[in-house]
Amino acid sequence: MPNPQSGFSLLDWLVTTLVVLALAGVATKDSRMRSVEDRDATRHRDHRTLLQAIRTHHGLTGEWPSDEDGAAEDGWSSCAKPGFLQDLVDTGILDQVPTDPIDDEAYCYRYRVYTSDPFGCGQDTPFFMLAVRQLETESARLAAEVAADCQGRNFAAEYDLLALESESQQSKLQEILPAAAVANN
Repeated sequence: MPNPQSGFSLLDWLVTTLVVLALAGVATKDSRMRSVEDRDATRHRDHRTLLQAIRTHHGLTGEWPSDEDGAAEDGWSSCAKPGFLQDLVDTGILDQVPTDPIDDEAYCYRYRVYTSDPFGCGQDTPFFMLAVRQLETESARLAAEVAADCQGRNFAAEYDLLALESESQQSKLQEILPAAAVANN
């Protein structure tokens, strides 16, 4: 005679399903957090790469890369637009220009050359700014630098990561680096 108690009850199936769904939800959240942190780490790494490539371009050509290719309506060149920092590829410094992992206007890399100092940033001209518009995690924002102390515009409110550099700063770097190389020999 068959045993009426064999097999899983509806309650057993329901409990098992809820446990599996809860575990899947935790795994998905952890995976999503890791991918958000990975995207911010990529943004920091790309910012350093672009900054070094811009400095190299200036050292080779005596000029900052053009900000006209990929220019948005506000005058900033944006990685969300075609041609962003194409000079770095054309001169062979980079094989391709890195783009933000999300790559839209909310999450993008931006670049601009200023031939005057309209915001009182206290820089010799021309100077450039390289920015990451938005980081996704608080820890990445806290680790980021916004190196622009300007009287007439709060760039820290607009960008989570920003570097500003002038030709005089570039000249100082070029003077320091050979001296350091001689001192290390």
